[in-house]
Amino acid sequence: MKSTDKELRKKISSIKSPKKWVDFILNLDLNQQKKGNLTKLWLAKHKVSREDLILARSESKIWKERTRVNAKNRRQRIESPANTVNTGKQWTAAEIEKLKVNIDRPEVELVKMLKRSLQSINARKRLIRLEAMGVSTENTGKPWSKKELTALKKNIDKPAIELAKLLKRTIKSVQRQKDRLKQK
Repeated sequence: MKSTDKELRKKISSIKSPKKWVDFILNLDLNQQKKGNLTKLWLAKHKVSREDLILARSESKIWKERTRVNAKNRRQRIESPANTVNTGKQWTAAEIEKLKVNIDRPEVELVKMLKRSLQSINARKRLIRLEAMGVSTENTGKPWSKKELTALKKNIDKPAIELAKLLKRTIKSVQRQKDRLKQK
């Protein structure tokens, strides 16, 4: 074993918290597979849950910035100006049906096929999947009415998915409103 391997193992053994592990692994100059293997070993050795590691990662400024930059680069690779002709236009029923039929195809193909931005396609895919779960999306993007807010207050202890079906809102929208009401 090389001395650098011994030093690396010693450093890995000394890291106890998920936050410190995330900082360490992000600054390590290894490929993704090796980082993944090291992380699995570290998780097993220190009996840390994967959820704790994900939480620590989501709080890391370095991780957030890399994720933002990688997502931006990915969108730019996929969305050439020739592929996104319908920027800012409403979806037609035919386009929605075409997406429903091809929903599991690679993003690159969907962008070319529908001539829509990746962001637009992913937003529509979310709505399609919500509708498949029985959640109506007819109020998506509309301001909350007093009647809806009153119904939400009365049923605030119910799960977000039930409230989404009741109020014909997305789960995320219901969760945001619940959080706002709890803060007041």
